[in-house]
Amino acid sequence: MVSLINRPYDNIEAIVSCILFVFLFFVVSEALYTNSEHSLFNRNYLYIISTLVIMTIIYLMWFYTTKILANYFYYFNIDK
Repeated sequence: MVSLINRPYDNIEAIVSCILFVFLFFVVSEALYTNSEHSLFNRNYLYIISTLVIMTIIYLMWFYTTKILANYFYYFNIDK
């Protein structure tokens, strides 16, 4: 099962979609909290970096978990 999710295009897809997700997260959060104290850019740079790292980790966990589950249900279906 590891060989099913460890292909180069899976890694490229993960990187590109993660960049898009984090970019859209920043755009939406700044659109919602533009002039408030909850804005990301009204805080220090460590808060921005930690938010970026946490969102990247959460997104990649979701991405690879769905890949593993999809491969499991497609290739290792118990009902076959």
